[in-house]
Amino acid sequence: MENYILISCPIRNREYSVNTFLQHIKDLIYPKNKLSLFFIINDSVDNTEKYLQEFKNEYKHLYKSIEIDKLNFNAPKDSRTSIRRKFIFKNLSILRNKILDKAIELNVDYLFMIDSDVYVSDLSLKKLLSQKKDIISATIDNSYGRNKYFNVMWLVNDRFIRLDLKDKPDVFKCDLTGACILISKKVLKSGCRYGFHPVGEDAAFCLDALSKGFELYSYKGIAFHDMRPMSFLNKRRIIHLEDKQ
Repeated sequence: MENYILISCPIRNREYSVNTFLQHIKDLIYPKNKLSLFFIINDSVDNTEKYLQEFKNEYKHLYKSIEIDKLNFNAPKDSRTSIRRKFIFKNLSILRNKILDKAIELNVDYLFMIDSDVYVSDLSLKKLLSQKKDIISATIDNSYGRNKYFNVMWLVNDRFIRLDLKDKPDVFKCDLTGACILISKKVLKSGCRYGFHPVGEDAAFCLDALSKGFELYSYKGIAFHDMRPMSFLNKRRIIHLEDKQ
């Protein structure tokens, strides 16, 4: 029997990526009648909402449900390099907690939260589910393909640090992760929440989960981070995801 999954994310000014993001969700190898989609548009001023609505209108008959909500903070432009991060991380924690609440309301078996600039491979959901973990992410390269900085960290002397992943197996244990994460009903019902943390709202959630006895894992090679707004990558670049069998 297949699990009931909520796929969700907050989304802001993702005109450049939203259609590709949605296409990868649509291509997931999983029964669509066991999937609900929930998007929270936040302070968006481009065509993101238009594209989400077009996707909903065309494909809502395939899914258990598709819902588009809106919550605006009139927040400053997303910046992770200044004092503005304080507002960004606080607002993101509010948005992500709203997603947790929706998952609990729908009584799903798992929440699959995928950032709107992350493209998942077609087998990503099945591979994450196959590990039977309460919290497991897809390992994301945040260093423009240089394989240097990832969405995983470890606690060492009460500080989050990054380690080299070259010697890590395909599935490995970590202390902090996010961006593309599968969360079980057990975690949802335990009361784990997002909150402000100087490293990011994901750190607050992961620390809460660790304090409640949950373990965190990550899975290599099943998702790609489109970092075009933060680099000079050609916007016509074709993204190829090769799933390890």
